[in-house]
Amino acid sequence: MLKDLLIIEDKEELIISQKEKYFHVGYLIPISFAVFFTALFAFAISITFGRITWGLSIVTLLMGLLYRNKDLILSRKSIVIKKEGDLILIEDKETEHTIPTKYASFHKKVRHVFVKKHTYRSGKYKKNTYYEIWIETYEGKEMHILGDKKKFVIKNRSETQLIIEKIINFLIETELKPKSQTLSQKITKPKISARAIIKEQEISKLQIQDLKKGYLIDYKLQTWEVTAQIQYDWGQGNTDTLYRLNNSENYSVHLLVSQDLAVYQTWIEKRLTYQELLYHNLDKVRFEPPLELNFKGKELFKEHIEIGFEFVDNAEFGVKIIQYKYLSEDGKHSLRILKNEGQTISVFSGTKSENFEFSNILIS
Repeated sequence: MLKDLLIIEDKEELIISQKEKYFHVGYLIPISFAVFFTALFAFAISITFGRITWGLSIVTLLMGLLYRNKDLILSRKSIVIKKEGDLILIEDKETEHTIPTKYASFHKKVRHVFVKKHTYRSGKYKKNTYYEIWIETYEGKEMHILGDKKKFVIKNRSETQLIIEKIINFLIETELKPKSQTLSQKITKPKISARAIIKEQEISKLQIQDLKKGYLIDYKLQTWEVTAQIQYDWGQGNTDTLYRLNNSENYSVHLLVSQDLAVYQTWIEKRLTYQELLYHNLDKVRFEPPLELNFKGKELFKEHIEIGFEFVDNAEFGVKIIQYKYLSEDGKHSLRILKNEGQTISVFSGTKSENFEFSNILIS
């Protein structure tokens, strides 16, 4: 079982492997046959010639050969992630001597790295948990790259986050770090327009994802008006929208409608002031967002990083941003850290809401 990690990284390669080795079950059958027939042969010699020492010598010779070649019998699970041009190659190696299984993905089309948690029982009362690490591409393809129930067992949440951080930094390193540009390159930098979103126009069919600036909506037994909106265009056609809602008492809340393909989730958010950033030690996240945060007594874990463009109030052109999204273990609390090209950050704390809490959408 995995007790510790060995992580080796450079510009072109990232290796994640176990420090401890385990017995490879694939060698169990041939070794069993070898031991059985050797013992049988030694027994036959002992009976035929009465030479027990000969039989013991043969068994000792076999044990010596097995020990000498123990590196061929014991396995160390390793994952090697390589950059080759525009491709990422993921090599899954059982031992140093096996041919790796390769998976390929376009480098700039890796959307994010995420975790799947699994719980199972071994015995009547004992509950075990392990984590799997997956990559999702912008085409919607998901690849399981690390973590399983028997060989490469990852049981520790913080260890899982460390692996994710290493993989994310390696895969999207060129996206996160601004490149030096000449004056001509800056002048000819393309401007990105907002993604065109087709929204329902018939009042009776309006849903939460159809909100626009100027619309009215009921929430918590009050009527709210959408007074501002920010559109975030991510990869794979996903678009999140942050709305500012004002009620008749001029009290405002932020509503985030988050898209994951055809599924929309709603979050009630609050933007943190600079004083709150200082109080919660979040003023330095612009430099190196940590793997996990403790915010107002809740442990939040970095789930993924997204790169996209921000459009404020239907602006014609967007600003490139990076979003670091943190979630609590129960998925009910979030923290979004947004950083634009000028290294300016905005931080929003959120609480999960349900779509049915919002109703009676009207066009004012």
